[in-house]
Amino acid sequence: MVLSNRAAEAGDFFQDAEINQVQKSAVAIAKGDVIGLVIATDDFATAATGVTARRFAVAVEAAAAADTKVRAAVAGHVNVTADGAIGPGNRVAVSGSTAGQVVEFTEASGLFNSIVGTYIGHPLSGNERDGVTQTAAADGEIITIKLGIGG
Repeated sequence: MVLSNRAAEAGDFFQDAEINQVQKSAVAIAKGDVIGLVIATDDFATAATGVTARRFAVAVEAAAAADTKVRAAVAGHVNVTADGAIGPGNRVAVSGSTAGQVVEFTEASGLFNSIVGTYIGHPLSGNERDGVTQTAAADGEIITIKLGIGG
């Protein structure tokens, strides 16, 4: 768990996060962007809108286009930016309209290989065990997700 007296940011991560240094494409990546493995080049880039069939991670630092690597959370809990309303406990997928952000996964019609993780709640808000009822995320809010399809 991140303990801090500053406002939570996309890209902040928790103690259980697995952080790797990964190869990246020749594009700038912002801290907190959802990034995806580009199979053809075997490196990561900001996940394009609606992308599927990727190994997803979240950049935990910014990287310039000239950088060849970026540190990224590949597992565990990490903060990202919501692109629209997301219900508590629901899975999240790559946004169809804003690169690097997440939207609520549509169980009935979504492709499972587009799942980035599961919405856990708002950063530093406590959890259900503490008697805190998690609320839906709104567009543009920083949220905590657990990376992975199983969530």
